[in-house]
Amino acid sequence: MRFPTPNGRQTNLLLAVLVTTAVVTGVTSWAVGTGEVRIVTTVHAISGFGIVVLTPIKLRTSVRAGLRRGRVTRWLSIVFGLLVIAVVALGVLHSTGLWFGVGYWSALWTHTLLGFVLLPLFFWHLLSRPVRPRAADLDRRALLSAGATAAVAGAAYGGQEVLIRAVGLAGGTRRGTGSHEVASFDPAAMPRVSWIDDQAPDTPVDEWRLHIAGELVDLADLRAAAR
Repeated sequence: MRFPTPNGRQTNLLLAVLVTTAVVTGVTSWAVGTGEVRIVTTVHAISGFGIVVLTPIKLRTSVRAGLRRGRVTRWLSIVFGLLVIAVVALGVLHSTGLWFGVGYWSALWTHTLLGFVLLPLFFWHLLSRPVRPRAADLDRRALLSAGATAAVAGAAYGGQEVLIRAVGLAGGTRRGTGSHEVASFDPAAMPRVSWIDDQAPDTPVDEWRLHIAGELVDLADLRAAAR
């Protein structure tokens, strides 16, 4: 059975929804550290694959038409498109474990950074080329197109996960948050990450205390227990 493909206008609407979903789920994954976070990161990944699925249609329709018009702003649109492709590619590289980055410039950090860089371009693109939803966007053909896009994107994500585990890539052991295991059980080698508004702790050694299973212990207690 051959599913109908969306036209240029419907493709733009679907891409707007997918990019918005990817941004929202990406930010939400920072706030949800356990439990349902796997659902959030899965939707985030499928949104990225959905963008990949629709890219060929986007190139054949609005991109081709836009380049023919020869507007000066087409270069800004090209930069926006390349950033989207880079963000998705970095997401795949991180999730599979094929590339971790260079030094502090990890694949995930660069994925996040470029994602925030493209946000102003995304809003500019929406405002300068408004695509208003129509009643026809809810007809059978349009819904089948959207469903087919979601199905192919979901299958691509599922196929990636199966391949990762079959080949034995590092991505097969990543956590529900999408992060990879780094230096577990080796505190000295663990990465030190601080957010912009984090403050470095400044507690005197003799005042430091830790709650363990309802009990308050200090460093002397910990040293004694380790002997």
